[in-house]
Amino acid sequence: MDKYTASHILMVYTRDMVRYGLIVASYFFALPAYAAGLVPCGGNGEHECRLNDLIGMANGIVAYLLYIGVFIGVVMISYAGFTLVISQGNENAMEKAKSRVWNVVIGFVIILLAYLIIDTILYVLTSRGGLGVWGIKGQ
Repeated sequence: MDKYTASHILMVYTRDMVRYGLIVASYFFALPAYAAGLVPCGGNGEHECRLNDLIGMANGIVAYLLYIGVFIGVVMISYAGFTLVISQGNENAMEKAKSRVWNVVIGFVIILLAYLIIDTILYVLTSRGGLGVWGIKGQ
């Protein structure tokens, strides 16, 4: 079995990192378009802002932050997995990589629980008050 030279490994690694960088860049080009609808009122030709628009904007901001948090988590899991693969049996490096993976998993759980709590609070506020952010009218 032929051994790869360091220059070959570096070339492959650089090529893969350029591809990965392009994917990451395309993601960040899409973020402003995703955030464009955060304020649903007050612009030219739009209605004046009301309380339900404020709550809808809060819901949009939370969803936007969830979107960014998931992306950062995926990047960190990828980095930790890459570190685990290149550790080459080094126990200290393997433990650090495993610790990173668990920290990201715990972060995911915290982000999702925070989203659930905020979404539930906004749902209760809007469904009972008749604001109708989720299309539900109050009694």
